[in-house]
Amino acid sequence: MLEQWLEQLDELLSSGKLGAAEAFLKETLAELELRGEASSGASLSLLNELASLYRGTSRLEEAEAAFLRVEDILQDTGQKLSLAFVAVQINLAGCYRLMGRAEAALSRYAAAQEGLCALKAQDERAQGALSDAEGETERPGALSDAERERLAYLTASVLNNISLLYNDLGNYDQALEYAEQAAEMIGGGVGDDHELATTFNNLASVYLKLNRFEEAEEAVEEALAIYARMPRENVHHAAALSTEAALLFRRGEFDAAEAALERSAALTEHFFGHNSEYETVQRSLQTLREARQRSAAASSKTTDFT
Repeated sequence: MLEQWLEQLDELLSSGKLGAAEAFLKETLAELELRGEASSGASLSLLNELASLYRGTSRLEEAEAAFLRVEDILQDTGQKLSLAFVAVQINLAGCYRLMGRAEAALSRYAAAQEGLCALKAQDERAQGALSDAEGETERPGALSDAERERLAYLTASVLNNISLLYNDLGNYDQALEYAEQAAEMIGGGVGDDHELATTFNNLASVYLKLNRFEEAEEAVEEALAIYARMPRENVHHAAALSTEAALLFRRGEFDAAEAALERSAALTEHFFGHNSEYETVQRSLQTLREARQRSAAASSKTTDFT
């Protein structure tokens, strides 16, 4: 049933029906609670989706409350040492980053990394115990192959997210260090196209701040190429388009930069409405248009003079 619910939710979100998606999640969660399944895996999954929807639409206090509820349920049901608990630490950290609460975000990212290390160590101990026990097939504490892939993905994800935070704070050397660590993992086959594109855009953004423009252009082109071949549009494509626009603006290619920003704004609006990222793109568009007007005025004066 959960798979069907998630498919229905994905259809609503892909269609930009944010209100309907929120109503669907709330109604389904209420139904599960009435059935005494408020702590079930299905309920946790849908509550996490609701929290993510709130975060995406910049309803950050509601997002924090929902993510904290997921965390509480996981702790109450003995799942503190789990991939799900690590994921909620990353989600809360991302929420705090958007709230401007850098210390709280770093604390949650540290908790996520500690959890990942503990799970990896537990898995390695279980594997070692199995090799010492001839004929044993049970592996208490061992992760499945799918869980190991998830652990590696979350490890790369937290590195990318820490890079974003340090970029926000203006600590570009640290931002680059974490982005490069994530890129190394992704290059080794960890993660999917989404995480790969995110990594390239993170690198591009940091390179841009460090005035390493050629590297920034190469990295953002890689990110955009990945998004272009995805079968469905991805909201994170908007961030890469904004990075591309910044590089185009720097070169004085105002029309191309405006087109990239307008597409970024349209994608953000489609998926999350007029959230904080949408407002940021609108401010960038205003800055660009004012710069183009100044450039045109200066050009006109030069022409008149000659």
